[in-house]
Amino acid sequence: MIFFPILAGLFLHAIKWGSQFPESLPAIFTLFEQSKNPSPSTMHLWFLWNLFGFSVLFSVAMTFKNSVLPRLKLLSNKWVLLSLLPCLVLPALYSQFVPFPAPDKFTIEYWSYGFYGIFFSVGSSFYFNEAAIKNLTPYTPYLCAVALISYACYLFLFPKPPTTEELISLIQTQTVVA
Repeated sequence: MIFFPILAGLFLHAIKWGSQFPESLPAIFTLFEQSKNPSPSTMHLWFLWNLFGFSVLFSVAMTFKNSVLPRLKLLSNKWVLLSLLPCLVLPALYSQFVPFPAPDKFTIEYWSYGFYGIFFSVGSSFYFNEAAIKNLTPYTPYLCAVALISYACYLFLFPKPPTTEELISLIQTQTVVA
């Protein structure tokens, strides 16, 4: 919280100073001008806010260690990584505009917990099952193929990008014009 005001002030100063030089402003400045009451943001340090939330949830979950550890170790299974992980990540990404924004608000953005939280859980499962990484090494080409296929499905399934009017409406009212 100490550096947030400093970073915010420096960022705003850099934008004001830099906006003197171009002849035509980028379209994003039009969107910034439309924003009436922007909500506070963690800016580019959003991952620390999410990491804090994941750590709190993980600490609470570890109080039930006997029931959580077997489920965590299941996430480091090669078949779960090949089949279930892409299916778990896809809904979180599909609920966002493309490219998906940084979850930089102080309120919990559930889609980011559904996306980044899955990877946090997989990482914690590797922490408790260190041999899984060595066991997965022969399956690296298959994991890469599944990653590429799931990314292709994501690109195929995502909705059309929003228009400028939809973005302005989103900024002003936090709702999308259909």
